[in-house]
Amino acid sequence: MPTELFAKIDEKKRESIFEASLSEFAAQGYSLASTNRIVRASEISKGSLFQYFETKESLYYYVLDRVVAEYIEALGRHFYSSDLFEMVSEYVRSELGWYAAHPREYRLLLEAFHNDGSEISRRIAERYGREAGGVYDALLQSVDMSRFSGDRKTLTNVLKWTLDGLKEAFSQRLLAAADGVPSELFEAYTKELERCLAVLKEGFFRDARGAAEADASQDGAPVPAKAEKPSEWVLCPVCGGKTRIKIRDDTEIDNFPLYCPRCRRETLVEIRRSQVRRI
Repeated sequence: MPTELFAKIDEKKRESIFEASLSEFAAQGYSLASTNRIVRASEISKGSLFQYFETKESLYYYVLDRVVAEYIEALGRHFYSSDLFEMVSEYVRSELGWYAAHPREYRLLLEAFHNDGSEISRRIAERYGREAGGVYDALLQSVDMSRFSGDRKTLTNVLKWTLDGLKEAFSQRLLAAADGVPSELFEAYTKELERCLAVLKEGFFRDARGAAEADASQDGAPVPAKAEKPSEWVLCPVCGGKTRIKIRDDTEIDNFPLYCPRCRRETLVEIRRSQVRRI
C-alpha cells in the first residue's frame, strides 16, 4: 500500500504513477514488470517511487486494488431475475463487455488471477478470494432456491468453479488479445458458456422437468407432459469421485471445465453418450 507521503503529492503526479504502473503490470505481469520503466514513464526518480511505495509488491497491490474496485463498481449492480441461468449469462456478457472497453485493466486482472503456482499468485488468491465469492453470492440473492437441489452455498460454489474454470480455459486466448476481446472470441466464449449452463441446468433442478418448467414459466406457457430421460452423475476422470454435475444419455458438450470436489482438481473434458473423456 502507498505511504502517507504519496497522498500528499499532486493528484496529477499520483495519476501519472498509477497510469504508468497499470500499463507496465498489464503488459509484463508482476514478475517481469520493471520499476525502471515505470519511473521513466511517470517522469519521477526511482528514489521517489520507493518513498511512495516501500516495495514493488505494495505498488502492484495499489494498482490491482484500484482496478478491482472499478471492476466491482461497474459490475456491482444487481442482476435481478427469477431465472438463475439467464442472470448468469447476462452477468458474464457484461463482464466481457467491460473487458472489451478496458483492455489494460482486463489484461491486468487476467494476469493477476491466472494461477501459475507462484508465491505472488498464492497471495493474490488469499487477498481477493472473499471478493470473488461475493460476486456469486450477489447473483443468487434474488433466486428462488426452492426449485433447486442443494443449498445456496453449494450452488454458489458450483457456479464459481464453473465460471472460473471457463475463464481459465480461455485465459491464454484472452491474454493474447492485447487490444480487447475480439468478436469471434466473444462468440466462442459465450457459446461455451451456454453449453456449460445447459449442463448445470440438468443437475441443479430438483427433477428432470425443472429446467423445462423454468424456461416455459418465463413465457407463461403450459409445460407439456413428456417422458423423463434418466440422468446420472458425472464421475471425475481423475479419481473416479462423484462430481456435482448430472448428464443424460443425449447430453453432448465440448471443452467443459469439470471440477471434482473430492480430489479438488479441474479437468477439461468432452462428453458424448454418457462417456466423459479428458482433453
